[in-house]
Amino acid sequence: MVGPIAIIIINNGIAYGRKPALKSAFGAATADLVFIIVAFIGSTTIVNLLEVYSKELQFIASFFILAFGLKLVFSSSTPIQKEGKDAYIGFAGTFLLTIINPLTIITISALSIVIFKNTEINSLTLVLAVIGFFLGSLVTQILFALISSSFKKKATNYKLIIATTLIGGTSIFIIGVKGLIDLFW
Repeated sequence: MVGPIAIIIINNGIAYGRKPALKSAFGAATADLVFIIVAFIGSTTIVNLLEVYSKELQFIASFFILAFGLKLVFSSSTPIQKEGKDAYIGFAGTFLLTIINPLTIITISALSIVIFKNTEINSLTLVLAVIGFFLGSLVTQILFALISSSFKKKATNYKLIIATTLIGGTSIFIIGVKGLIDLFW
């Protein structure tokens, strides 16, 4: 499943090119790295905290994802900027959206529990697991960035860029709405 973070990276690649998409990719992978380290070091503590504050985290994350989706939808009709201050979601924005993304939190926490459930945790195991997860995330995000940015050259017609931004923004908005619906129903 392609989530909101992948949609951001893909949108940046098509609309703004390789460099902005790679910045977003590195932001997402770095957020994954931070959460992987935290989850692996204290997986049971993290899971317990997530259970206690799951509704609050889901509300905050869903709201931010919904708001970002709306921002994309409403910006889809504006002319594409080259690389302005607010032209794309870069490293910091993608990092923050990834850190609060419930899918990231749940996936990495669950994987850390599964991996370390019956394994003796030592420094080498921890370091190798962190490096493995980070490299997997980084490669995936970079592939999204490189593949989508290859379409920028073909997207001389801004209608394609506007359409992908509108579709991406709408998809992200729906993901945020679904998170809020799941929370209250």
